[in-house]
Amino acid sequence: MKRIFVISILCLTLLAGNAYSAKKTKEPKPKKIKEKAVIASVNPVTPESQIKLATMYLKGEQVKQSYGKAKKWFFNAAMAGNLVALESLGEIYKNGNGGWNYKKLFKTLNASAQKGDAKVYTNVGYCWRGGFGVKRSDYNEAVKWFGKSANAGQGSGMFYMGWMTYNGFGTTQNYAEAMNWYSKAALVNYADAQHALANLYMESPAVKQDYVEAYKWLLLAEKNGGDVFEDKYLVGKKLNAAQTADAKTKANAFGR
Repeated sequence: MKRIFVISILCLTLLAGNAYSAKKTKEPKPKKIKEKAVIASVNPVTPESQIKLATMYLKGEQVKQSYGKAKKWFFNAAMAGNLVALESLGEIYKNGNGGWNYKKLFKTLNASAQKGDAKVYTNVGYCWRGGFGVKRSDYNEAVKWFGKSANAGQGSGMFYMGWMTYNGFGTTQNYAEAMNWYSKAALVNYADAQHALANLYMESPAVKQDYVEAYKWLLLAEKNGGDVFEDKYLVGKKLNAAQTADAKTKANAFGR
């Protein structure tokens, strides 16, 4: 009986110790960040920062999830000419969360374009190419707006002129002309165009295969935010140390 009593006391002591230890090591609650502070830290004055804030609202990261506020910031970025924002708004609508449907998007973008807002020319062309907010795709109309965007100095317009010309959509297929448009867009550091040039140098009838040149363009696209990890890995395996160093030297000298 005495032995049972001693064991009970020991058990109670251990339990009390564990409870004390758990209480002692309990992690403090994370401090709540005010929404205004979050917005100030993101500073949504550029399309990229507006997309960042919109994504935070979309996913509920650091702020309370709000499709309405996500759509607001995506829309601001889309009206500044950002294609990612345009696609994101469409995805929100397609996923059943209402808001900026494609017809409303196109109507707003087109109205701004008709007033001479060059920032949205590419987005209008993108809508015509994909049939977003219009009755059907119209490649000729898309080329018209991509051309207006390119002539206004927009890298996105130059890139899509290259894409349309390379594939012969809305215009005569012409590899040399496509290379010209891609190169113009690449010169203004449009990452998608730099990635496209890399792919052409990897394998395309448009240009002689050149893995060093391809790697150079992949390095530049990566520097400008392009997702080139897989292609960079594949091309890198085909180069020796001297060729890799040559590509890096060319990339570093670009734009000087």
